[in-house]
Amino acid sequence: MSPLLRRGLAGLAGMAAAFIVIILVQQLNLMLHPLPPELDVKDKAALTAYARTLPLLAFLIVLLGYALGGAAGGFVAAKVGRARSSATVVAVLLVIASIMNLSTIPHPAWFWVANLAVVAVSPFLGARFGAEA
Repeated sequence: MSPLLRRGLAGLAGMAAAFIVIILVQQLNLMLHPLPPELDVKDKAALTAYARTLPLLAFLIVLLGYALGGAAGGFVAAKVGRARSSATVVAVLLVIASIMNLSTIPHPAWFWVANLAVVAVSPFLGARFGAEA
């Protein structure tokens, strides 16, 4: 298998790992901070109003999920791709997915900065350990 193809597939495997971890942490966050039953998640104004009531801890848990997910994705990508650079695919795809998510669901401005920084850096931290292990 060519190294380029291996790294691309490694990046996709890393993304799968990242999404699994992110979803698990999101589920934990929903258990701690459940959505009100009357909230219509398709109503952007209602969602924005609800987001403003969330405690800081809810946002920090989301960031933790992105950090752990990105690191797991980078680790898997580095292991499968046999190179730290495989984590680049994970980082790029997580940044794109985050921008799409942040544009769709209302978040505080500080969260934009923190989220994008976390998803851009954490895959490379995970890859560091994945390439060495």
